[in-house]
Amino acid sequence: MTFFDKYVEALNKGDIEALAALFADDICFRDWGGRGMGMRKELCADGIDQLRKMYAGVFAGGPPVVTMVKQNKNSMEYDVKLGKFTLPVIGCAGFDENGLVNEYIVRPR
Repeated sequence: MTFFDKYVEALNKGDIEALAALFADDICFRDWGGRGMGMRKELCADGIDQLRKMYAGVFAGGPPVVTMVKQNKNSMEYDVKLGKFTLPVIGCAGFDENGLVNEYIVRPR
């Protein structure tokens, strides 16, 4: 399984610890995926502890429904369904020497 397969699986389960295991301690995470729906707020985390807190907030209303559309070497296109909204996004990952993601950027597609 690739990082992206594991990421989608953990998101759909709402499993914060499975997500955290995919990222480096110094993760730089930026999610502007909601801009395509007019949302101005970004989700961001600098470091693994902030990432856990960020996902706790995301999952407060239950986990999203995430469907992978296309996978590339360092990116994937996917749909994130949050309640009545579906966000079509692309996520790009940078990996450290241990194979953990140390940078993840999400944009609308």
